[in-house]
Amino acid sequence: MMPPSATSLALLDQVFGRLANCPCFVKDRDLRYVLANQAMLDMCGLRHRRELIGHTPHDIYPPAHAARFEAEERRVLAGEAITDWFELIEPSRQAPTWLLLGEFPLIDEAGEIVGVVGVSRFLRQAFASQRGYDGFAMALQHMREHFDKPLDCGTLAKRAGVSVSRFEREFARLLNTSPRTYQQRIRIDEARRLLAGDATIVEIANACGFADHSSFSRRFKLVTGETPSEYRAHLVARR
Repeated sequence: MMPPSATSLALLDQVFGRLANCPCFVKDRDLRYVLANQAMLDMCGLRHRRELIGHTPHDIYPPAHAARFEAEERRVLAGEAITDWFELIEPSRQAPTWLLLGEFPLIDEAGEIVGVVGVSRFLRQAFASQRGYDGFAMALQHMREHFDKPLDCGTLAKRAGVSVSRFEREFARLLNTSPRTYQQRIRIDEARRLLAGDATIVEIANACGFADHSSFSRRFKLVTGETPSEYRAHLVARR
C-alpha cells in the first residue's frame, strides 16, 4: 500500500500552518510521523521536524502512553474516527498537558486508508483562568484513575472547585456529552485494550466496572457494533 502522497501532505501542511496553537500531525500506516506542525514540535520539546519525522510515539512518549496511542491509531487505520477525546500527553522533554484530541483516517484517491491525521487543541485554551483549568484537569485525572468505580459527579465537581451543575455544564461545553457517557467511553476503551490479552470476558467486565457479563456485552456492542467475543476474534484474525 502506498504512503500518503506528497500532494496530500503539502495540502495538510498548509492547513496545519494556520493552526498555530493546535498540535497537528500525520502518520503513515506504520504509525511513523510524516508531517507535524510547529505546535506539535513545541509540545514535544523538539526544535526541528527531522527530530520527529520517521519516528513513532515510542520514541517520544513513556511506554504506557505510547502503547495506548498505538492502540487508538490502529483503530483509526481500521476506519474509525476518534473525536472529542481528552488525552493526557506526557512527552519525555516537556511537562504533561491535557489535549482535546481528534484522529481521522487519511484516505487516498483510490479510497484506501494510508495514514492517520491528528488535530488537537490544548485544554488550557478553553478556560479563562489557570485555576479553572487546573481544577478540571484534576477531575479528569480522577475519572481516568477510577473509571471502574461508580461515577460520583459530586467528587469530580469538588476536585474541579465548582458546583455539580457547573461541572456538568463545562463538561458538555467541551465534549457535547455528559460525564457519565464519557466514563462509559473510557471503560470501553480499556476493555478493547484488555481484549487483546488473555483475560476472560467476565474478568474484563469486572475490571472495567460493569455489573456483569451481560451489561458489559450489551454496552460494548452498542459502542463498537460487535460483541466482546467477536471483537477479540477479529483481533486474532488480524495478527
